[in-house]
Amino acid sequence: MNTELLKTITDSRVAAILASRFKSLAELSSASFEELRGLRVGPATARRLMAAFDLGREVSRERHVEGATIDNPSAAVDLLREDYAGCALETMKLICLNTRRKLIRIVTISNGTLDSLHISPRDLFREAIVCRASAVILAHNHPSGVMPYPVLCRMACDLPNIPLDEASPNAA
Repeated sequence: MNTELLKTITDSRVAAILASRFKSLAELSSASFEELRGLRVGPATARRLMAAFDLGREVSRERHVEGATIDNPSAAVDLLREDYAGCALETMKLICLNTRRKLIRIVTISNGTLDSLHISPRDLFREAIVCRASAVILAHNHPSGVMPYPVLCRMACDLPNIPLDEASPNAA
């Protein structure tokens, strides 16, 4: 862990506490406010740390601005990696794409529990229709840290006839 970088936001004592508790900055980035406070990190410092990590995640998201091409499973995984990093609950996301597989938007469809998730097809299709997506990628995480490969759903104009093609990391 880069304690020198932490010292730019915290003091030496807090940097040492965080370095002894967390193996990496990635692990620290998923710590809750309550967890930081439990380590005797002051409230202002805890908020600064969380804001710094949120800024880093936002920078990563901005790299995938509207119009990015998402035309293979790896591109979808890369797009969602930061959103799912450190997420403690199962979350279902919908990536809406136009006819040229350009990103229109990413929508969170549902947040679940540690090991389950409930989604409504109505919510899923409403979002896809509202943004006029011609294709969507539906993905969810596993809080264990393993993100499954997204399932690619090609949307037809006639919603009852939507063919589903499972995307795999080995598909060429």
